[in-house]
Amino acid sequence: MAFFGNSLLSAFGYGMSASDSRHDYFYLISEYVKTLNPNATASRKSGVQSAFETGQTEQEVRGGITTMLNALDGDETLVAVQLTDNTRDNQQSYLYDVYHDLFVGIRTKCPSARVVFHGAWYASTWKLDAVKRACEETGVLFITYDGIKGGEANSYMGAVYETPDGSV
Repeated sequence: MAFFGNSLLSAFGYGMSASDSRHDYFYLISEYVKTLNPNATASRKSGVQSAFETGQTEQEVRGGITTMLNALDGDETLVAVQLTDNTRDNQQSYLYDVYHDLFVGIRTKCPSARVVFHGAWYASTWKLDAVKRACEETGVLFITYDGIKGGEANSYMGAVYETPDGSV
């Protein structure tokens, strides 16, 4: 399994706003999959997406697609993409195109993979509409966070976080 994401995947060595490393979405999903397949492995692909998500030009964003695809082995059975929160408004004219191309690239490199997009915490409607359309046209499962925003899924001022080494 390969997980592409931003700070929600690995801001503190684990996902931002999770109370500790055993409560971020990467851990919870990968541990669940391991109950179905004990030989399953999972990797965080955080950081490799930065040009894709925050590139200043379409060319920079497309360079991020190449970097992300190069981070895949090709034998993944699940590729989860959690991005969009940090995309820039100047990407509006081509956001659909780059997501479409990213998803086609993942499907080509990992033909056996289930590909899912999940998000976003901080994305405007136009961003999610572009991604949802790219998902629909490439057969990628689109999972929205709309039903879990707020409540215990969110952090709060004064929250104490445990780092992977057990310190707070």
